[in-house]
Amino acid sequence: MEDIPEPPNMGHEPPTGKRSREFCAYHRFQGHNTNNCRNIQKIILRMIDQGKLSYFLVAQQQNIPPPPEGQAAGVKTGNKTYLIEAGANAKNLYFNSIIHSFINIEDFHDNVLSRVHARDDDGKEILKLAKVSPLKNWQNQSISFSAEEVLGGGELHKSLLVVKLEIIPKTNTEEEEDDDADAWAINMILIYPGSSVDILFYHAYKTMGGRDYDLIPSTYKIYGFNGSANKPKGEITMRIPLKNITKEVVFCVVHVESLYNALIGRPWLHNILGVASTFHQCIKFPLPQGVGVIRGDTNEAKTCNEIEVDKSEERTNKRRYWKKEIQEGKRSEILMVDVVNKAENGKASMCKDEEMK
Repeated sequence: MEDIPEPPNMGHEPPTGKRSREFCAYHRFQGHNTNNCRNIQKIILRMIDQGKLSYFLVAQQQNIPPPPEGQAAGVKTGNKTYLIEAGANAKNLYFNSIIHSFINIEDFHDNVLSRVHARDDDGKEILKLAKVSPLKNWQNQSISFSAEEVLGGGELHKSLLVVKLEIIPKTNTEEEEDDDADAWAINMILIYPGSSVDILFYHAYKTMGGRDYDLIPSTYKIYGFNGSANKPKGEITMRIPLKNITKEVVFCVVHVESLYNALIGRPWLHNILGVASTFHQCIKFPLPQGVGVIRGDTNEAKTCNEIEVDKSEERTNKRRYWKKEIQEGKRSEILMVDVVNKAENGKASMCKDEEMK
């Protein structure tokens, strides 16, 4: 194909002592496997981005089509559908979510491709890939919410979902029994499905007796706190017991000032097959004996909301005060400059008068 150029080192075969039995069909010499060839991986990625290999990819969900030509966004169409263009090019635009990202996306692609193509020439699997196990019967039961379950007689509210969970700092080993003797009852945990990571704040981690050298270094940054990027302190694996099941959760320890002790996002919720409802103030998840329920603490949610409002007003007042101080400082500087200039002008005029005399 014209899209696949010849390798620059074609024909420059490695020395005999450094060669392996693996053969690369792209470079046409021994030394590494074709599936692990970085050059061909980059070529395939480029062709995928160009849409030339789209028929090999799984069909993705299409976005909302753009408005027809000659029709502005937001105009009502014949089938009572409105099309609105998002201001993606607006300045200082970011989503109201907490996300994490790999440092180098190219390394991420290479890593994924090397895992997917971890087979030899005979098709034998070299690296065992993670298999998705089918759901059990009790995991397939339906989860529903009713109006009668709303706390306070079904009154409308805007409370966040704040819960209390037991967290076991140590992971379970084969020699240890699954007991919760050293479990911590952690309150002030915010359930936030808008986060792609489960976060344990540093002050809570230290209170639980956590040590910095137990943290596994993280390879990504977190975006979402105050609209800036934060480098995590590291990662730690803990356990959360739920009835007769215990699920491990990988917490990202972040040193950020927060009202909460932890923030539970999509990873743990998806791991327990849970559904969170802020209106019903609970999390429901399947169990072998039925549907488990974790209730939220409305009093703590209201307290957190009030504290957040007070802190926001305090930050706003500080900004106004600083802005006022800066403006007053500039005014005083201008006045001082005017006084100095007038004084210098006065001295200059007196000198001229003396010279004339």
